[in-house]
Amino acid sequence: MECSQSIEKRTNNVSGKGAYTLLLPLTQRIRKKFESAAKKKNERDMLCDVIRVLLEHERYQIAITFTDELFSRELIHSIVDPSNNKFDLEKLKKKTHLEKFNNFTYRFSRYLKYQLYLIDNPPFKEDLMNRFERSMNNYWKNFEHINDICKNHAEDISEFSSKIRNSMNHASGVVADSGSGKRIEHIRSSVLKMLNIISEF
Repeated sequence: MECSQSIEKRTNNVSGKGAYTLLLPLTQRIRKKFESAAKKKNERDMLCDVIRVLLEHERYQIAITFTDELFSRELIHSIVDPSNNKFDLEKLKKKTHLEKFNNFTYRFSRYLKYQLYLIDNPPFKEDLMNRFERSMNNYWKNFEHINDICKNHAEDISEFSSKIRNSMNHASGVVADSGSGKRIEHIRSSVLKMLNIISEF
């Protein structure tokens, strides 16, 4: 959004036509879309809208990465602190008694994914898995709610993880004109399904 505002400002300072003038309609549309997303009171819904804007402008690789990260953090957020409209990292660490943990979001979300049967093998050694389990003492009811959602959408989550995210991680990336239209539509459809799942949390 800051980039589009900068282009608009420069255009206003330049007389006659030029590159910035040609870019102006596009940047104005993008800015309006991001402004609309920013009005959402719930941070999760705002970020879902941002990812939809990225898809609309064919930024597939970024959209996939953001979707994967949003899913991981919202697993934690929705189980540990669902009443908070924002993802408050320090508060989440405090509530789970994991204040001193490095890479908290990655490690705790991996634990939750294992408990939700989204990954097959224990991601950590037994002592660490036990520590994570103790940190969940007050949140199993919330966990069951998320578990039900993930069960209902297990096929879509697996499709995104194995065929969209993993294929991107093990390849050179995703470019709009690098594959068939079916491949791009598959990416769009999978990401949008994931955003709908996240919105149910």
